[in-house]
Amino acid sequence: MTYSLWFAFLGGLGTFLALNAGQRRAPRTLRVRLGLEQVQARRPLVDRLFGTWAESLLQRRDATDVETRLKQAGFWQRVGALYPDVRTFYAYKVASATLLAVLGLGAGLILASLGGFSPATGLAVAAATGALGYFLPDMDLKGKVSRRDDQMLADMASALDRLANFLAAGYPLAQAVQQLAERPGGVFVAELRPVAAHYNVSGDLAAGVEALLENNGNLPPLIPFVTLLRTTARLGGGVSEQLRDLAAELRTELTQRITARGYRNTVLMIVPAFFAILATLLVLAAPGALRAFASLGTGGFL
Repeated sequence: MTYSLWFAFLGGLGTFLALNAGQRRAPRTLRVRLGLEQVQARRPLVDRLFGTWAESLLQRRDATDVETRLKQAGFWQRVGALYPDVRTFYAYKVASATLLAVLGLGAGLILASLGGFSPATGLAVAAATGALGYFLPDMDLKGKVSRRDDQMLADMASALDRLANFLAAGYPLAQAVQQLAERPGGVFVAELRPVAAHYNVSGDLAAGVEALLENNGNLPPLIPFVTLLRTTARLGGGVSEQLRDLAAELRTELTQRITARGYRNTVLMIVPAFFAILATLLVLAAPGALRAFASLGTGGFL
């Protein structure tokens, strides 16, 4: 009866995930930054269920690195973000570890009932799957940081040339940044809009670009741009040629990344091909091998 319940649970979970994946979702925007009070008021269900355990984990760990990675991924205190703060991120870690540990325990018990494993081995499987679930959000966040770094690099490679064109047309630096922020664009242009809004309120462009770097966790493509604009805003001078040179450097780096990724994918394509060939050989050779072993066991070759 217990194993029937486990099978029913796994089947129900798979059905729920399939239906949930097929639902149409409203488009998300990560351009609106919330305050801490608004983030706490909009906590997702996972955070409300596992937030207490997440708080206990946070008391034993330094959350500075996680906060930096959340900023680099564009999630920090943003509308529609999967991990809007450190507590929610750790809540997902606890939830993922708990879910996979339960699934691993169920699989281990089922295999133990069939005679494949001992109960102790089932507990070991549950511990291993729980540990894997605990680190899954870290791997997910790492991938999202890498993806946003590529998006920022690609958008800056074209947007900086546009900013240089505004400067060459006679706009002052602050007005050129505002003109670029008002135009359509990608991740970089979206991050320039708070800079333009900050300048409209305070009249301090240098402070705005410093906040840009801080709010994005010192994302590497932004560092030379922020350094250049901060120095120019405080000391003056022309910056259009430097922006064009920086855009050219970013395009070169983007080309190198794409080329390296292409070479890496060429090598990685061998892995699924190897397993496909291995599976084909097993399918073709398995019947003959089983008959051969059966004949050896009954003395058929003697």
